[in-house]
Amino acid sequence: MPSRNELNVRAAAVGFDGSTIPNDSKLEQKVLWLEKNSSTVTGTAPTGTVTASGVAVAGETITIGDVTYTWRAAVNNAVANEIKIGAAATNSLDNLKDAINGTSAVGAPGTEYSQLTKRHPKVTAGAKNATTLVVASTDTNANGSLATTETMTNWAWGAATLSAGTMGGIAQGTSTSAGVAGISGDRNTSV
Repeated sequence: MPSRNELNVRAAAVGFDGSTIPNDSKLEQKVLWLEKNSSTVTGTAPTGTVTASGVAVAGETITIGDVTYTWRAAVNNAVANEIKIGAAATNSLDNLKDAINGTSAVGAPGTEYSQLTKRHPKVTAGAKNATTLVVASTDTNANGSLATTETMTNWAWGAATLSAGTMGGIAQGTSTSAGVAGISGDRNTSV
């Protein structure tokens, strides 16, 4: 069974607030049904862009929501959320992207970012070029509520919070009956 966090991310991706169903099994049923049957979900994710005009400096931080990443010349694998400074800004952006997404394009966790670093629970890092990285909320209902800050000399966010996306939902004119009849916490929806 997927973790509660994964279920919430998947629920948000189809425009559903997973916190309305406290039982993981019932939430999984709802998410599976929506993923299969709700191809007309609308909404856009809140986004933000960080721009780098030079390399990061050891000890500087970059924060998205309640997760703060600290730049280091070499990461300490016993400390979460440390990111290795790259040789150029583009390399540092790659390392930040991998830390946010919990992936590793070049090396492995423990090289580009510390091993205790977990995938960011509320955002994913997407499009990147040599000087910019776009970050998007995994929740179309977040409405730009995630703060983006940094203590960096050569980097800056485009705004103090992620932009306000548009609320997700099922497109007008469709009708659904979600889940299995008789399961408490499930709802029938007619839009």
